[in-house]
Amino acid sequence: MIPASGGMTARQVQIIQDFRPEIIMVTPSYMLTLLDEFARQGVDPRSTSLRVGIFGAEPWTEEMRREIEERMDIHAVDIYGLSEVIGPGVAQECVETKDGLHVWEDHFYPEVVDPISGEVLPEGEEGELVFTSLTKEALPIVRYRTRDLTRLLPARPGQRSAASRRSPAAATT
Repeated sequence: MIPASGGMTARQVQIIQDFRPEIIMVTPSYMLTLLDEFARQGVDPRSTSLRVGIFGAEPWTEEMRREIEERMDIHAVDIYGLSEVIGPGVAQECVETKDGLHVWEDHFYPEVVDPISGEVLPEGEEGELVFTSLTKEALPIVRYRTRDLTRLLPARPGQRSAASRRSPAAATT
C-alpha cells in the first residue's frame, strides 16, 4: 500500500509508475482526473501495473465505470461505507460479477425498512438501508438509518466472499 492524499495529480502519476501498485482506491472522479494527467504527460495508462480500481465516496455511473475500465484497462469496482458506521468497507462489489455490493454480514446486519413507517421490508423490496454493527466495540451502531434507498438481494450460488446478501448501488436521498 502506498498512502497518498488527494491532489498533486502529476506526482500521483509518477508514484504509480515508480512503485507499480496493482490496486488503486480513490474517488471515481479523481480517477478520471488521473487519466487526464496520464494523457497530459504522454503516458499510456494501460501500460501501468494497475489491475483493479476500488472507487467510492461519491456517486458514479456505469458510463464512468466503462470509461475508466477502457482507458485504464482495469477492473473498476464500487465500495460503500458510511463514516457513522465504519467508513469505507461496509460493502463492496467483486471483480468477477460487478453485480451489486456484497455486504460484509460478518460485521454488519443490514435491513431495508419502509422510509416512513420504519417497518422491515421483505428481501428484494426497495426501501431505506439500515445497519447494525456486529463487531464494533467502542461505538456500536444499532439500527442506524442511512437514508440511502436500495434493496437486498440474495447471494449468488457459489460466491466465495465473506459477504452474503447483495445490494444495488444505494441512492442517497
